[in-house]
Amino acid sequence: MSILQLIGIALTTAILCVTVKQFKPEFSLPLLLVGSAALLLGLAPQIASMIEAVQRMAQNCGIDSKYIQIVVKTTGIACLCSIAASMCRDAGQSALGSKIELGGRLTILVLAMPVVSELYYVILQCIR
Repeated sequence: MSILQLIGIALTTAILCVTVKQFKPEFSLPLLLVGSAALLLGLAPQIASMIEAVQRMAQNCGIDSKYIQIVVKTTGIACLCSIAASMCRDAGQSALGSKIELGGRLTILVLAMPVVSELYYVILQCIR
């Protein structure tokens, strides 16, 4: 999907949400969710090709695939949490959006522990 198509979907969704909100405010949020899902689905092929390219580069460099998986997962979590938090803020739920961001950060820290652990062992070996 081209960037112009993505912008078109986003602008159409925004205009529809503003218009619908005036007459039926309860339909505005579901409409926003559908538009956001359409945008994410439109980006899926580009995301997949980017992940494949990163995996190829890692293989060429001899980097263990588990580390690449961690990087891809943490990046995905960060993006999804950012989108979800923004949507919560748009719906007037700032506190909920903040909790989503905190949960995302904690999840990323847990996922990153194998990398931190490996770094710790490398540092210990260099010291000895």
